[in-house]
Amino acid sequence: MKDKKFLFLSALFFLIFLIGIGIIALRGPTSSFLKAKNTLPSGAKSFAIIFPQVGKNIKVTVTMRDEDGNVISGREVKVVSSIIQASISPSDTQTTNQQGQATYTLTSDTPGKATLEITDVGANLTLSNVPSVEFTP
Repeated sequence: MKDKKFLFLSALFFLIFLIGIGIIALRGPTSSFLKAKNTLPSGAKSFAIIFPQVGKNIKVTVTMRDEDGNVISGREVKVVSSIIQASISPSDTQTTNQQGQATYTLTSDTPGKATLEITDVGANLTLSNVPSVEFTP
């Protein structure tokens, strides 16, 4: 009987010891690494780089970031142009890569200035600071 009690108390001691070492090693409460994270994008910190801004073929690179400025991969991003005749390739909706980026090429035979609306489909969030583009003949 004493051996079983000793084994139980020894196992309990080592379990508590390992939990304590784990907390110290991770430098934080256990709740910070046990809960699941669902990272939502920030409309203000996500951005689009457009180059060239004027031309017939325009490259748009969208980078999705969270509120802390960290890039977010795996987000579904949609680009819409105010010029309906503009074609967007490879498609108007893409998933961000490991760097949090999705790249599009916009082409139009219709000259004029166009505004772009870039939306994270899953969060229904529109990026706030997107420059306009101008298509030339």
